[in-house]
Amino acid sequence: GVVMKAYEVIKKFGWQQGWWGNENEGFCVGGAISRAYRTFENRDQAMKRVGDALQEDVIDWNDAEGRTKRQVLALLRKVDV
Repeated sequence: GVVMKAYEVIKKFGWQQGWWGNENEGFCVGGAISRAYRTFENRDQAMKRVGDALQEDVIDWNDAEGRTKRQVLALLRKVDV
């Protein structure tokens, strides 16, 4: 699905908070979506799907204190179905 590519990016490169990220240090949710999709249309669709599921800002949710990689991956799996 449209969100599963971002899931795969985080599984491969790792997850982080506070910035978009890179292949050496991992990616936040938004960074993983940007890394996974080459077209703005696909990126926007994936961000909207995640944001709609959360009912809050994706970046704020990703960067919340206490957030874990496990929670991020679980969200992306859930949203992808």
